[in-house]
Amino acid sequence: MIASIKRTYHDFPQAFWTVMLGLFVDNIGGSLLFPFLALYVTQKFGVSLIDIGWIQVVSTMVNVVGTSIGGALADR
Repeated sequence: MIASIKRTYHDFPQAFWTVMLGLFVDNIGGSLLFPFLALYVTQKFGVSLIDIGWIQVVSTMVNVVGTSIGGALADR
């Protein structure tokens, strides 16, 4: 098991792992920040939590579609 993990690690260049670490930190940060941002928007602007939930759903859907299209374009 450990040998397989080491082999996988060495199969990819260091730049790949740097980008993956950056993406990981970015996603964790966004996940930790969103609940506080939602609370701030509800208190500051009077937006309901249901509306915040819909904004999150639309954002996720746009992200999935954009990532799919962007990935296909990058591969070409």
